[in-house]
Amino acid sequence: IDEVIKMFKKYFFGAFLFLILGVIASVSSAEVMFFGEFRALDPFQPANQLEITVRAWVEPSTQTDYFTYYYKLTSNKESKQDMYSFKLIVKDSAVENSGSLRDDDISSPLGWDGRVSEGATAWIGLYGKRINLISWFNTTSINPEDPRYPPAHPLKPGSTSEGFSFKSKGLPTIEDFWARGWVRAPSEWEIIERVNEKFGTDFPNHPSGMPPNEMILAVWPGFRYIYENAFSSKTLSAKLPPETFEPLSFLDNLISLKEQAYSLGWIDNKGILNSLDQKLEAAKKNIEKGKVNTAKNILGAFINEVEAQKEKHLSSEAYALLKFNAQYLIENL
Repeated sequence: IDEVIKMFKKYFFGAFLFLILGVIASVSSAEVMFFGEFRALDPFQPANQLEITVRAWVEPSTQTDYFTYYYKLTSNKESKQDMYSFKLIVKDSAVENSGSLRDDDISSPLGWDGRVSEGATAWIGLYGKRINLISWFNTTSINPEDPRYPPAHPLKPGSTSEGFSFKSKGLPTIEDFWARGWVRAPSEWEIIERVNEKFGTDFPNHPSGMPPNEMILAVWPGFRYIYENAFSSKTLSAKLPPETFEPLSFLDNLISLKEQAYSLGWIDNKGILNSLDQKLEAAKKNIEKGKVNTAKNILGAFINEVEAQKEKHLSSEAYALLKFNAQYLIENL
């Protein structure tokens, strides 16, 4: 909300409300339509009444140092809401900010749009942290001029959608994603009327200097950031390699990713997990002793085992995590 508030002085009020409702804040409210007429707003409802399963895989470019990250999303048939927004943390940034991300390298299904969102604010209690995201959102509506109408191409309960992808020089890692269910946003007149009624002032001005976003939250508690009001889980994402390569630190991170993959069910066999762990620990001991070639050979055997267990006891996510990070380690030892 706070980022869009800054736009208020630059753009007219209608555009401000369209953005704040449709893209960034996404109120969680509900309304029922009868015979073409809308009833008054029902009590606000959360936008996390859905369960999304994400299947991810990664393909390296044969000509550049980019990876393409692909996502297949499925909404559980028991989901109560249509999904219209999907956001993923990425440890990369736009090319103009010394990263490798480009909006043109983000692909989306029909009726969706994807873009790099830099410096988004994720609120935890009263404290915010800045993060970078790849954001996909439904761009079409039955009536694009009216926020009360639902999107035209959402991911519906029980359905699956592919076509979500992006390119990055970042290596595979594990990050949070958020999937938001569609709930009817308040109209412009509802914001003006209800906020003015509560505070006895003309929105967005307030005699005590209360920020506009706090005024809105006081009237509509459901007007929350997606990080507080959406279904959330973990999937593959991209993380740029460290500027300074430290082999032992990088290997420790690979070991951590392996353990996380097992906890997420991406490695489904304890014996395979132990075998992979033994190889990484052996490689670590040899690096510590300065036996780089021996460490490389062990890591090569590690990759061979990853290849052999692909789609058997290793999911596409575990395969990408382990193979491409191990390859990077070998190449930089």
